[in-house]
Amino acid sequence: MVLKSIIGATYTCLAVFSFSADAALSSRLGGLAVYDSDADLTWLSDSNAAGTTGHSSDGFMTWADANIWAAGLVVDGNDNWRLPTTDPAVYGQDQAGSEMGNLFYNVLGGAAYSDIGTSHNSNYDMFSNVLSKIYWSATEYT
Repeated sequence: MVLKSIIGATYTCLAVFSFSADAALSSRLGGLAVYDSDADLTWLSDSNAAGTTGHSSDGFMTWADANIWAAGLVVDGNDNWRLPTTDPAVYGQDQAGSEMGNLFYNVLGGAAYSDIGTSHNSNYDMFSNVLSKIYWSATEYT
């Protein structure tokens, strides 16, 4: 996951929804999701679920399609999914206050302008199919 401004044709997306739990970061839904109790968010553990599930052969889609896909997603009976927020007005570490920035910088230990596949902490191992690409967010970039 590389967090940059969302400009371009198509990118992979992550989905997130609210869920309650006790631990700071824990596996949920039989390993299909990861819950962050500090942010009170549940992330898909498969960071390229759109590609893995066959929605898109490579997981790439337009921003509009990514929002529709996340809103229609049902995982283990849970259907309250959406794309995470970002702040398109800021870059790098300043993005840490958004949902996606918090995941990248604070939860996974990513570094600005670095490949998350080579610069991360042990929480990274709770996720699969992490791409070193830009991910869509719910925040529209105008």
